[in-house]
Amino acid sequence: MGVLTYIEELGEEFNSTKLPQYCQNPLINAALTVYLSRAREEGIPITVSVDLPQDLNCSGDLSIVLSNLVENALIASRKQPEDRRNITVLARRQGDMLNILVKNLFDAPVALDEEGLPVTKVKGHGIGMKSLARFRDEYHANVICTCEKGWFSTYIRLALPAT
Repeated sequence: MGVLTYIEELGEEFNSTKLPQYCQNPLINAALTVYLSRAREEGIPITVSVDLPQDLNCSGDLSIVLSNLVENALIASRKQPEDRRNITVLARRQGDMLNILVKNLFDAPVALDEEGLPVTKVKGHGIGMKSLARFRDEYHANVICTCEKGWFSTYIRLALPAT
């Protein structure tokens, strides 16, 4: 085998193991990669547009919340017929505000508690919504969950500290 062929094969192997780059923030990028990669492997269409700075004061907590939300979207998508599977993740910093939307197609009704967060009676589930509630309270974020026209959406908006 020639040296150039070997180098090309190494490059292809590297590219196949390289993590997708969803944003500049390494914690949030890693959190998104886990479940979005699974969705891709399962043929679930995903739309991702994440424009977040590398240095967010809430990176660790937000990465946990996003990981939980995308995992929930993946689990819900698996319950849909193949032609009704779709996950969207959008995140933008606009001035001193951070806007995040995670949504997925889901036809079944979703029960919301008095705070507007989804509830489940399935044992071992619901931890992600508790982490979302904790994030909302700790960072004074606004969180809105809706289930309309076949889409379940979680919208998070929070003010970022002045830099």
